[in-house]
This record gives sequence, C-alpha cells and structure tokens, in this order.
Amino acid sequence: MVIIQPNPPGYIPKPEFFLDVASTPYDVVDNSLDQLLRARKRSLIHVLNSDTPGQDFDRFLAQDSMNPYTTPSFFVLEQTYDGINGRETRTAIYAHVELTDHPERDILIHEGTDQKKVDTRKALRQQTNHSFGAALCYTPADISSLLDSMKTPDNDLYPGLDLKFDLQSRSDMHGITHKIYQVDPASAEAKSLTALLLQHALWMLDGHHRLETAIQLGQTKVLVCITDQMSLQAYDRVFAIEVDLTNLDSRFTVTSSSKFETPQHQYQFSVYISGQPYTVSIDPTTIDRDDEVNGLDCTILNNILLPSLGIDPNVGLGDDYVRFLPQSRIQHMQALVDGSIDGEPKFGSAFALHPMSPKQFMGVADAGKQTGPKTTYFSPKIPTWFAAQLQLRK
Repeated sequence: MVIIQPNPPGYIPKPEFFLDVASTPYDVVDNSLDQLLRARKRSLIHVLNSDTPGQDFDRFLAQDSMNPYTTPSFFVLEQTYDGINGRETRTAIYAHVELTDHPERDILIHEGTDQKKVDTRKALRQQTNHSFGAALCYTPADISSLLDSMKTPDNDLYPGLDLKFDLQSRSDMHGITHKIYQVDPASAEAKSLTALLLQHALWMLDGHHRLETAIQLGQTKVLVCITDQMSLQAYDRVFAIEVDLTNLDSRFTVTSSSKFETPQHQYQFSVYISGQPYTVSIDPTTIDRDDEVNGLDCTILNNILLPSLGIDPNVGLGDDYVRFLPQSRIQHMQALVDGSIDGEPKFGSAFALHPMSPKQFMGVADAGKQTGPKTTYFSPKIPTWFAAQLQLRK
C-alpha cells in the first residue's frame, strides 16, 4: 500500500532560468557533461556534486534563479524524446511517498547500494535541509489517463516555454522536451490518483541510493516520480583495457560480426575491439538459468565474462577505467574505442548486452533479491529541477 502526499514547500526555477538550473541526475554525469553543466553558473550541479553543499546551496539561492513555492503541490512531468522506436512521450508525477516501518513492502527494489554514495547524499540533504532529485518508480496501476487530465493550461507551470535540454549530445537527455504542470492536491483528479495508488506497491526503476538515504536519515517521506510506462535499456560499458577474446574458455563461443550492435538474444554479448565487432555467446547449460539474478546477462557479464578476460567489473574505479552507457548510445561507445571523439581518452574495449525484460526486472524485486549496481538503464532519465524541504521524523 503506497500513500502519496504532495511535495512540501521548496523552490522551483523561475521561467527564464529553468534550462540553466535543471540538471541531469547526479549519478549519470561524466567528466564531459560535468564540464558543460558547471559552465552554467545557475546549474544545480554546483549543489548536487559539491563537497560543501550547504554553502553552495546558499550561494545558489542568492543568484535569484528560483521562486519559493509555499503551497504543497504535485508536479506532473511530460517528456518527449527520441526513443528506440522513434519519437515517444512519457508522463509521470512527482510526489512524496510516506515511509512506513516496512518501506520494502511499499517500494520494491532490485539493486543494492553503495554506502559511500549514500553518505554523500545524506550530507547533501542534511546540509541543505532539502531533497533534490526524485527516485523514479513504476506502478502497475493505469494512471496515464488521470495524469493526462491534469495537463491543463491552468496547471501549466511554464506556459509557452520550450523546455528542451541542450546538452551538446553529451547525455542521452540531450534534446528531451519537458512540460511541467502544478496540481492542487485537493483536486478531484489528485484525490482519484491517491486512491488508485493505494492499491499497489511501487517498483523502483532508478534511485535506490535516494531511497536508502531517506531511510537512513529517518525521513517520513521520500521524493519520487511515478509512472506506469517502463522502458528498459541495457546498461552497456566501455573499458580502458583491450581484451583478448582467445583467453575465454570452452563455455564461450566467439564469432566475428559485421556490426557492433545490441544483441538480439539473451546469453549473447557484443564486443568491440580494435575496429572489429564480435559476438560472444555463453552455453546456457553452464549457468543457473532459473535463478532470478544469476541467470541475467548483466550478472553473467560481471561475474563470469569480465573476470575471465582479466577485467575488474567494479563500478567505482572511475571514468578513465570504465564508462557506463545506455544501449541507445552504442555508436558513442564504438567511437570511444576508436578514439575518434575530441577531448575524450581512447578506450580499449566495449561490451553491449541484451536488455533485461520487464518480467525479469520485476521478478528480481518480487523475489526479494538484488542485482549489482548499473545493471539496468531506464529511459529517459528525469531532470533534477526543484528542491523540496526535508521531512524528518521528530
């Protein structure tokens, strides 16, 4: 049972500064994107990825880029973007979910967390007394029609503005157009939505560290963005090391390919080395296919394939060792290995996976199990654009 509440008072960007203020999520900012965002003096990135977030938040507010909002509100987000199947639209709602004594029953998770990252997020919230960036959650309830009914001219928070992200192709959020609507929690539509969501749990898509931070801080509510539209991509990666596929044992079959692309089938991996794409297949009889986690391609990659090639799959080794990219940026991965991107280091090898299915994703969470970090990529990412006052237990 999920109890949603409107977002508590906080700050929203002034219309003329929205695109300067709004940021991608902090955890998908590589060196190139960080440089771009930090060149924008009004960007929230100066607060989100700061060693002194309290001081930087005070400086940020002093720039007069934000308006305070004092009335608790829901925010409906509409994103139009280039998906794998062409131009697509997704609608979601920003809200706060009450944290009960058993949050694991209300928000089902599928990934583990890194305590160092949690500690960084705790410092951000404690020093600023605000929450930034929502955890993206999926609901099996059909809420799209209700959300569409909230998208009225009267609710339009930034009427007449083209809120299109210009990130110079340094992020898959480049080119996404946003519309945002402010919704009165006392409206009939908001009350219907609250009642509908009471009947279901939520599945965490993106934001496990945000949820864990809220739990450890003793927050009474956590900021979420809820949608009934799930789009999963494989979370591919490039490594500085150039691998030698002849080192693989008899469990694997290696064949040359004509194109570096997302594999069409489970238990297949596309590998790109020195201008040549390959397909690496693992014998499925050598793995535990019935286990919700061990049978996943992302687990096979991290636990079997990469170690067999002498690669440490540790996600905390830094941007110069490993980069994680969604399958929609597979051409960018190939260019990184080719060394054809100005200002970027040349990488040694790229690995592309077959994407996890919604059934597999939900099966992990339903079984109460967890995959490692960076195993699924949910597209599109949601922007970090407003700050809501922290809600702590007394």
